[in-house]
Amino acid sequence: MKNDLHTIRRLVGVVTKEQLRYVDCFVSEEIALFMPMGGPCFYALTPEHTHPAYMFILNFTDQISVKIHEKIIPGRPGKVFALSPGVPHQELPMDSPPRYIGALIDRKFFEKQYRSCAGKMPAFHQGAFFDAGEGLAHLLKRFMTEADSEIPGGKAVLAALGVEICHSLIRAIIKTPVVKSRVEERVEIGRAIEHIHSNLDEKLIVEDMASVARLSPSHFARVFKKETGKGPWNM
Repeated sequence: MKNDLHTIRRLVGVVTKEQLRYVDCFVSEEIALFMPMGGPCFYALTPEHTHPAYMFILNFTDQISVKIHEKIIPGRPGKVFALSPGVPHQELPMDSPPRYIGALIDRKFFEKQYRSCAGKMPAFHQGAFFDAGEGLAHLLKRFMTEADSEIPGGKAVLAALGVEICHSLIRAIIKTPVVKSRVEERVEIGRAIEHIHSNLDEKLIVEDMASVARLSPSHFARVFKKETGKGPWNM
């Protein structure tokens, strides 16, 4: 924490180590992730505090509410809560410890990524919600794991993950359509074929193979036939 406190303050504000005593922190140069563990973030409970960075909160429960300009905004599980830099706010104390991952992203860094994707500056958010988008939680977990491991090359990996996290958030904000590529489907069919070859002595049903490929049975059957020329029931 000692080595990261300068970077945390650049993103969060004048926070102290004591205020973060119940918070796990995962820090790179441009992004810091925070996950309360066993208690609240006492800086977040400070009335009318602001952040110099963009803030995004991925809520796991509704046991968190934020007060902005006398308006109380309850959390929405599975949604991302967005707040632009400089907006006074306060996390309200709850009976149970909050469960969320908070991302504070450097203002210039996020705006650069946003312009490269959307061609304009990001909208000003004062407590907006949007869908988390596919893969965001996985990216956040990867970032936290990498930051916690402190292995050689970690800074470069964290920088790359930071860009990926930004664009995952940006695509969710501007509602970029999610397209399932043919390449991805081929990989999943390949996974199913490998599973079949590893279990030749067992009776496999389409539902089992579809589960391995992470596709619905009907979609799996169509894609399997398109890629292999025969139905999965003929394997």
